[in-house]
Formats: sequence, structure tokens, C-alpha cells
Amino acid sequence: FRLDVHRRRSDRALEARVEHERQLAQLNERLAGLEEIIRASRTDLSHAPREILAYLATHLGASQACFYQTLGSLRTQRKLRVLASYAGDAVAQLDQQLDWGEGLAGQCAAQGRVLSISDVPRDYWRIRSGMIDALPRHLLLMPVLLDDEVLGVLEFATLTGFTQEHLKLLEGAARVLGFALFRLRAEVRTAAILRREAPSDYEAYGGA
Repeated sequence: FRLDVHRRRSDRALEARVEHERQLAQLNERLAGLEEIIRASRTDLSHAPREILAYLATHLGASQACFYQTLGSLRTQRKLRVLASYAGDAVAQLDQQLDWGEGLAGQCAAQGRVLSISDVPRDYWRIRSGMIDALPRHLLLMPVLLDDEVLGVLEFATLTGFTQEHLKLLEGAARVLGFALFRLRAEVRTAAILRREAPSDYEAYGGA
């Protein structure tokens, strides 16, 4: 009897380890896919934000999504601008600006932490697709950080729910995007200096 109990425990431990390794391999594969999208878009940034949102929304099972970018810096009055959107009513909000702390995205940026919301406000975007017209069941907002500076916010909505695997993917994606946005801002700033152009030419990328 004791031998059977020990064997069952060993089997469960092995299954848990195999599942953990599967999840880790899947996470690394999806982050590698995201990095490839970023690399491929280095010469044409016009469609990259939407492609990034579509890629992440697919793997998160999200019906709608928004990518907000920080305007200004720690030394100036910061705002969030809708850089890209994915599906739903969010499309109508492109280039909309929010004050720091305004709305859910502004709160996520101001607090610099993840917001996971299951009690969705009734005035939030509705998910409309085919015969579906409903409020999301779950929202997940993730700040894009680099050295404690908020460079942007990712916002996703779903009719089902987000899991811990989804959260880990979004955390990894936020790190990847943080480095990408920082690198882009540095490249645009350098190009502006080399062309002897005014700083206003790169403020759209979060420069100050």
C-alpha cells in the first residue's frame, strides 16, 4: 500500500514537472514570435503596433485590445495616446489621448502595476462580433516598463477569462516591448540630433 502511494506521488510530481516544462517552452516560443514581429518591422513601423496587438490577442484569447504609448516624460506632464487597437469599438479611439490616471489605462500607468478586472464598468467598450453584443467578462491591463518608467500600457478584454499562463505571457511581452520602445525612442532621438532637427520631431515616440 505504501509503495502504491509513493508511486502515485512520484507520477503526479513527474506530470507536474512535464506540464511546467511544456508551459515554459510554449511561453518562450510565443515571446520569440513577438520578438520576430518587432525585428521584421524595424524598417516599417506603421503596422507594427497593430500586428503586435493581433498576435498577443490571439494567444490571450482576447476579443479586443488597445496599445497606449506614453507621451512626455518624468519631467513633463505625461499623457497616454492610443497607438493601436484591435477589433471592436476600440478602432474609433485611435490617437485619443488620456490624462495620466484617467480611466483604467491611465490608472494602470499611474500605479505602474497590473490591473485585473472582472467587474467590468458598464460604460466600457462592448464586444461586437456577428450576433455577439456584450460587455467583456474580464479585463487585463499591463504597464510597459523599463527601469520603473512607464513607456505604455497594454489593455485586453475577453468574454471568457484570463489564466495565469496568459498573465505570464503578457508580463514577458511587456518586458520585450519595453526594450523595443526604449530602443526606438533612442534611435529617433539620435536621428533628430544628426539631422539637427528640433526635439518636437520625436515627441510622438515618447521623447521629451
